Amino acid sequence: MSPRPSRNPASAAWREAVVRTQAARTERALRGGGPVLLGPFVGEIGYELEYWIPFMRRELHRHGIDRDRVTVMTRGGAAVWYRDFAAHELDVLELLPPDRYLSLLEERRARARDLKQLRVERFDRERDQVAVEALDPVAVVHPSLMFTRLRGLWFKGTPLAELLPRLEYRSLEVDAEPPPGLPRDYVAVKLYFNECLLASAATEAFLRTVIDRLTDETDVVLLSTGLLVDDHEEWAARRDRVHGIEHLLRPEDNLAVQTRIIAGARGLVATYGGFSYLGPFLGIPTLTFYEREQTVPLHLEVLRRALPDAHYEQVRAGDAGAVEAFTAHVAAIRPL
Repeated sequence: MSPRPSRNPASAAWREAVVRTQAARTERALRGGGPVLLGPFVGEIGYELEYWIPFMRRELHRHGIDRDRVTVMTRGGAAVWYRDFAAHELDVLELLPPDRYLSLLEERRARARDLKQLRVERFDRERDQVAVEALDPVAVVHPSLMFTRLRGLWFKGTPLAELLPRLEYRSLEVDAEPPPGLPRDYVAVKLYFNECLLASAATEAFLRTVIDRLTDETDVVLLSTGLLVDDHEEWAARRDRVHGIEHLLRPEDNLAVQTRIIAGARGLVATYGGFSYLGPFLGIPTLTFYEREQTVPLHLEVLRRALPDAHYEQVRAGDAGAVEAFTAHVAAIRPL
């Protein structure tokens, strides 16, 4: 889903004035020489990986801000994605119980009527206040700045060539050591149902054949969390050579653990969505499934331009030939 512009010109003009004021205040604060707080980012993983992180990397480098000055506030241990430019972290799920976090997040989304952080809400201010008290004085950079600077990408069809220079892409550098108890050689699998891949008997049968084909060749680490920390309906399978990770996860580190598992995998097989972008950003061959066309095809085009050498495939669920080809590809990466 892309951000929606208001149909009320007066309301849109008022919001434009607010975000411009916030952007100017942020620019002044970034030039101030003190600590910098990024976030909290509590939106969709795809936007975080593809836009927010590259945007902040470029902004901080543009202002000459050393990583030791930067603290990132996110959730689930996702601070590992920011390590090249943010040395410090605060995790929302260490500040709040997961059920309270989900409740407040749903309230925030209901008020905003969107998953995006287009403006600073009470939820964001309250989370930031914790860091402000610890780091005061601190320059707070909210994700609304990124949405303001890149709005032409979604609202106006601004050419990518004009907007991509505002983003600085690089691969994520993450420790690839899998947690104890998992195999040393495996394919990571993250399958769930969303607006692109709907739950049905036929789809579930196809996903079972995918697992069967992968386990013919190697072990599978299934990235089903068993945690209620987002709005996805997870799919899981239990059989020989399939390894679960629920026992290895806590809400406050679940994304960090899953990231390290993907970084150590031979390949990633996933539902098409923002989470699957971890594969190319970690340099891992990735196969994704969909049934319905995504609502914002531009995201995939941006990914391909950002990481032109990445092995990232998006195929329709039921494409057995793609599964066979991908299995052969990852099997050839190193001997079984």
